[in-house]
Amino acid sequence: MAEDLAVKIKKKWVPVYVVLLAATIVLLAGLYYLYTLTGSSDYSTAGLLDAAVVAYIAWSLYKLVGLKFKPREVVTLVECGKCGYREERPYEPGDFFFKEKGKCPKCGGPLYVAGIYVKEEGEEASFKPLPLSSSLATFITAASGMKRGE
Repeated sequence: MAEDLAVKIKKKWVPVYVVLLAATIVLLAGLYYLYTLTGSSDYSTAGLLDAAVVAYIAWSLYKLVGLKFKPREVVTLVECGKCGYREERPYEPGDFFFKEKGKCPKCGGPLYVAGIYVKEEGEEASFKPLPLSSSLATFITAASGMKRGE
């Protein structure tokens, strides 16, 4: 998916940069020609400014062509409110903090979403959320048994 995005961006912007680069190079050549004919410092100043623009566009085009995206994965961390069991799962639309996501395989207690983060493919997650505190887990467990209006 990330590679598709890179290809779309390149297809859209590389031709624009190439046309801009060609136009500024033609302008630079014209300014040099006018400077050699007249010897006016106005043309040399404009030529230097245009040379800086040519260099910037060429550098931007170089960076754009080398653009690569690292594949990323959105991960949901679920944690048991009773025993502290943790498990990483792929993110599903609709996940939010403290949402109940099933039963704990160790103790049968409820699993809650404790964190949602992005990690790059092949790397360990750099963000490790804090464990749910026992008082917060107790509150969630008690509140989940209550009904509206109680």
